[in-house]
Amino acid sequence: MNKAILAVSFGTSHEENLNKSIGAIETCLKDNFKNYKICRAFTSRRIIKKLWEKSGIEVPSLEEAVIRIRETGIEHLVVQPAYVVHGFEYERLKDVLEDYRDCFKTLKIGRPLLHREEDYKACVHCAVKDWRIARDEIIVIAGHGTQGDAQPAFTMLEYVFHSMGYTNVLVGTVRGYPGISDVMQKLRYLDPGPIRIIPFMIVSGEHVRRDLAVGENSWLSRFGEAGYHAKVVERGLGEIEGIRKIFAEHVKEAMES
Repeated sequence: MNKAILAVSFGTSHEENLNKSIGAIETCLKDNFKNYKICRAFTSRRIIKKLWEKSGIEVPSLEEAVIRIRETGIEHLVVQPAYVVHGFEYERLKDVLEDYRDCFKTLKIGRPLLHREEDYKACVHCAVKDWRIARDEIIVIAGHGTQGDAQPAFTMLEYVFHSMGYTNVLVGTVRGYPGISDVMQKLRYLDPGPIRIIPFMIVSGEHVRRDLAVGENSWLSRFGEAGYHAKVVERGLGEIEGIRKIFAEHVKEAMES
């Protein structure tokens, strides 16, 4: 076997959520690409260190993983980032990999989750099926957010939900635009009943707990202070089968490019 797929993510230090999300994506890749070795890398050295100290699980950085893969004799490498949009992390990953392109006969990079119009529609179908959206509730999606050219992706995501009939879905981000203030501005015109806050992040990890669920500055607290009845669903996108299949499709597209 001289072919490998490297699944790259920011990472998480929560072992259970790691297995349910990133681990599940890797299992999906194993099932779909049986002639490829499946490898893992995190881009956050802080998370790598924390996971090792907490659980004794060793995960290499992106650079370390690529070097190890090459040393095992792999000649054809596909790198699939478990990212939602074409943000800063994705661009940095591409820059890092350029330094290693000559180490392999082929080095391909898969697209993030939201790339084409079809990806947005597929994500909406997966989310609606998994979340079982009721018409009398408001769903507030919380993405991580990003800066630069990828920022409008979250506005487009909301538009696609609405264009497919789910006008009770609002999209915000914890780091970028639209933010929670923009979401709450829209809520004033909706007279909502119960609200579900659902992370649009690959892993339900620190951001979900710190930014959405716990603390006086969390989204849950701010909705409560505004008089809304809300709850946070701690479930990452990587736990949804349909989302994992989209990543597998992006791997296939990268191989064929």
